[in-house]
Amino acid sequence: MHKRNLLLKSDTVFTMKECVICGKSFSRADNLKRHMKIQHKDENDETDDDEVEKENGSQADDEDVPMEVDTNEDTPGYVDNVFDEVYGKHEETLAEYVTDPETVREMSTNRDVETFFRLKIIDRFVEDYSTYVAWRNDPTVAQWAKDATKLIKSEGIEDDIAIKRVLRKDDTIMDWVHDHLEEVGGDEEEDDEVD
Repeated sequence: MHKRNLLLKSDTVFTMKECVICGKSFSRADNLKRHMKIQHKDENDETDDDEVEKENGSQADDEDVPMEVDTNEDTPGYVDNVFDEVYGKHEETLAEYVTDPETVREMSTNRDVETFFRLKIIDRFVEDYSTYVAWRNDPTVAQWAKDATKLIKSEGIEDDIAIKRVLRKDDTIMDWVHDHLEEVGGDEEEDDEVD
């Protein structure tokens, strides 16, 4: 596996890991492993997971690898997850980025790639913010968030587990589903009668 650094305008550096089979780049080792398992099932059987990790190496093995964005936590934060998701959806565009551009064309392509990802990431943040505002403004949903926060604090569980517990205990969603299906089902019956 080859590593390369992706430097964004904010001077945030992501160490990219490349698949030795197809050359696709990934910002996280677990994404590369998942890619190997899914896309290269047959070839991956011959490659041992320890060998993949050894080829990826740790950041301490590379002299020129700058400090990661989030060095204090083992798990990526929200911003890292957004970047990884956006990069994952647009791997072809990410592959166009040249880490050490030497020509004007490469520099121009890099600017285009950076602009593309900047806009995609902004769109994702706006989408998430809209969801956040909706959660905050809807009394039922706001109560779910409060209940989940209480569970997180009292039981020390992960966010996603807490909200799942809260949602599974509340019958509101089932009522909404039932009402919606009644409306949708009612429309189909009326259409059948007209025909």
